[in-house]
Amino acid sequence: MIVSGTKQIPAPRSVVWSVINEPKLGVVCLTPPAGSPPVRDIVDRVLRDGTAWLSAAKFAGSDVVRACITHGETSSTDIAIALDALEDARLGLLERAATRKPAFV
Repeated sequence: MIVSGTKQIPAPRSVVWSVINEPKLGVVCLTPPAGSPPVRDIVDRVLRDGTAWLSAAKFAGSDVVRACITHGETSSTDIAIALDALEDARLGLLERAATRKPAFV
């Protein structure tokens, strides 16, 4: 689910990403749930996967995922795929961090 002001946009999973700007011209800035890996790492993983084109940016002092949705044929399915890619990347990075062994014991 994406929460934007008082609007809630259904997403395929129950995790909540927040829109922190008032979108104009199709640019949306998203923040991941608290406790997530750095935004840049999440975006890098999505870009390597090739599922969606997103960027890491700063908005109002916060690290955000910047999505520019301007293609006339973009559908809600396309947006759901991008959100799934973000969530897959986020969860993959969390899992990787949890299984990483310390260098010195």
